[in-house]
Amino acid sequence: MSQNRDTVRNITGMELAGKITVVTGASGGIGMALAERFHKEGATVVLADRDQAPLDAIAQRLNALRPNSALAVAGDLGTESANAMLISTA
Repeated sequence: MSQNRDTVRNITGMELAGKITVVTGASGGIGMALAERFHKEGATVVLADRDQAPLDAIAQRLNALRPNSALAVAGDLGTESANAMLISTA
């Protein structure tokens, strides 16, 4: 476990505990894996993707592990309004 934590620190250059991270493409694949890892390292994660339902399921699962630690924001990040909503949520 300690080696894995060191790897995250080496990649990000920082401790994630107490930080807020925004993860796009968070409903699956690499984005979901990153969100889960950042959460495991103590970050609050803002999950972003186009579809709300999968984001809600992931946020619910992460919040069950650590209450109030994951938020889900759906929208097309190609639009200014979705970007503004994401930033205001984070």
